[in-house]
Amino acid sequence: MSSNASHIEGHAAVPGGVLHYRLAGPPSAEPVLVFENGWSGSFPYASWLEQALAPRYRILFYDRAGIADSRSTAAPSTAGLTQQLVALIAGLGIRQPVVVVGHSYGGLIGALHAAQAPGLVKAIVQVDPTPEFPDEFIDPSLKLVPRLARILQLLTLLRVDDPVIAQAARELPPDVVARLRRRPLAAVRSLNGAIAEIHLLQEIRRVIAASEAARQCPRLVISAAPLQQGKNWLRTLLGKDRQEQAHTAAAHALHRRHAAQNDASRWTSLPYGHVGLVTNRSGADEVAAEIVRFLS
Repeated sequence: MSSNASHIEGHAAVPGGVLHYRLAGPPSAEPVLVFENGWSGSFPYASWLEQALAPRYRILFYDRAGIADSRSTAAPSTAGLTQQLVALIAGLGIRQPVVVVGHSYGGLIGALHAAQAPGLVKAIVQVDPTPEFPDEFIDPSLKLVPRLARILQLLTLLRVDDPVIAQAARELPPDVVARLRRRPLAAVRSLNGAIAEIHLLQEIRRVIAASEAARQCPRLVISAAPLQQGKNWLRTLLGKDRQEQAHTAAAHALHRRHAAQNDASRWTSLPYGHVGLVTNRSGADEVAAEIVRFLS
């Protein structure tokens, strides 16, 4: 474990794994924000959010079991995802109210925690979340994720950065990017953990859909609304602009449904891409400002 006045970082044993975590911000501040990484992500990619929010809130970052520097000792399960977080929070002696801030697949897992640990989770923030509701336009792309992960594994063995790392390298400090880059075999192992986790998608959705606690949990939903890229003949020929516009519209409609489930929730969008909401410094600052307004 390493620590200084502003943060504590270490590993904690939980049922089914050993989780790498980081605590930042004033120890007595409340609520405690728990950051849930996007699919296959490792928490250093949220360093701009930490910088923006840690002066005000205590923040717990962690890598889910089997991903990045967290180890898994059992197959992942829907119940286990929440049990591991609950054990981590208890082991760290956190007593304050908890708000889960989840990006992408982590936004979906935030709703899962609200369903399975309603006494712990007081609110959730979903940053361009994987939708809780099935959708004939969005779901086909989600089914391709395991195949994409196998391609990413091949790229890592060839020592080629995947697209997320490549974007992070342009937007995050060099020391953070160095932490995100992993030795090839470690990256392959981490992606195996992420593949096992994505296979839980439909079960996670069923648990959320059956939960009144998840429906009533106050939530802030922030959608990505990337600025229109410059038009060119190739994008027009391939229909890329139309595809991206249709995808954004479908995601926004689903995200609005997330926020429409109770009167304590709200939806907004910010002019950044899916990853840039976290890795772009201005995007992260705007997300942080929205979180502060929601919790005030």
